[in-house]
Amino acid sequence: MTKVELRTSIKKKASTYSFFAESSAAICDKIINSAQFQSASIILAYMALPDEADLTEVIHSALAQRKRVYIPKVNPETSTMDFYQYNGETQTGTFNIQEPVSTDKRNLFCPEAEMEPTLVLVPGRAFTKDGKRLGRGKGYYDKYLARLNKQAGIAGVCLQFQLVGDLPADEHDIRMDFIFQE
Repeated sequence: MTKVELRTSIKKKASTYSFFAESSAAICDKIINSAQFQSASIILAYMALPDEADLTEVIHSALAQRKRVYIPKVNPETSTMDFYQYNGETQTGTFNIQEPVSTDKRNLFCPEAEMEPTLVLVPGRAFTKDGKRLGRGKGYYDKYLARLNKQAGIAGVCLQFQLVGDLPADEHDIRMDFIFQE
């Protein structure tokens, strides 16, 4: 299957999947109880679209544990994305995704220089158990992840129907270090 065909197939499966809340809760529980989450002082999370695992519980748990949480803001003009510290306030941004209200540069995560233990939680259309990821086709995450300090742990987050046996990958596609699934 091509990337386009696989994206279409997963999108169809998502439209008939009715366990988003239950599945999201199970995934959040796995993340929160993982060694990767427990050892990280910084969490790069995402604000879920309707067909993605909702990480609200992870974000609240991280904040309760005094971890710093960052969420992405997309710049469609440059096809780039940056992460800003989450302060509880979001607004609808590019692609109808909730994004941080404040874009004060003092709250910007610097992926190249950060040396504290960091866990990056990455959404996608599909994943394989060995870490391949298929995104939505714009390349925002691959470009961002390529900039990360090698100490950061990169974790794909997927629902049951998003885990596939194999998928096509290009040289610029960044592999996940591990996958959190139901």
